[in-house]
Amino acid sequence: MSKTDAKHYDFPNGVRTIDITQHLDFCSGNVVKYVCRAGKKGGESSLDDLKKAVWYLNQLVEKAELDVTETERENVSIVDNVHLCPPSLWAGVSSWVD
Repeated sequence: MSKTDAKHYDFPNGVRTIDITQHLDFCSGNVVKYVCRAGKKGGESSLDDLKKAVWYLNQLVEKAELDVTETERENVSIVDNVHLCPPSLWAGVSSWVD
């Protein structure tokens, strides 16, 4: 095994993780890489690799949150959240929009 052909990145069917990750951005590729090798690389626990994957996934989430434009934020209304509540919560309450 060499550092450039590490078997802990290979799937049983012969697909290599690099075959997938080369088509992704850096953070997404690392999420896939660490999930694929979790528990397979000597000296690294499955938990260590999964925590690394979560760290990169959190980077993607933070970037996506920053990419939400101000207009999109303004279009989100508190009233939209009313639909998340059970109808029984609003039973008997007069609506201020009626």
